[in-house]
Amino acid sequence: MMIGNLLFYMDGDTLVPVVVRKINGEDNVVCLRQSDGHKFNTMIDFLRPIPLTPDILENNGFELLAGAWYSNTKERKPIQIVFKDNTITISLNCTPVPAGIKYIHEFQNVLIVYKINKQISLP
Repeated sequence: MMIGNLLFYMDGDTLVPVVVRKINGEDNVVCLRQSDGHKFNTMIDFLRPIPLTPDILENNGFELLAGAWYSNTKERKPIQIVFKDNTITISLNCTPVPAGIKYIHEFQNVLIVYKINKQISLP
C-alpha cells in the first residue's frame, strides 16, 4: 500500500472507496480521504482491495481493441491489459510486467515503479 492508492474502507458491512493520504506503519494507522473530501484515520485492518475491472479501465480512458484494453500515456508508453481465465496480464511500453496484479492499488504501484504518470479513478 502506498500514498494515493485507491482502496475500500469497511464501514460496518458497507465498502466505501477511499484514497490513502498518510501511512503510519508503526501503529498500522492510515489517514484516508473519501470522494466527498472527508478525511479520517483508521486501522489498516479495515481496508480491502478494489478489483481491477474492465469498467474501471473504460472509465479511465482505456479502449477495448481485439480483446485487450489499451491506453497511451503522456510519456508515450502504451499500456495493454488483458483479462483471461481470472488472470490479468499487463504490458507497459510493449514489455510484460512480471507481477500478478488483481487490484487497482497494485496497478497504481506498477505505474509508479515504471514512472508512468496515469491517474486512476473510480467510476
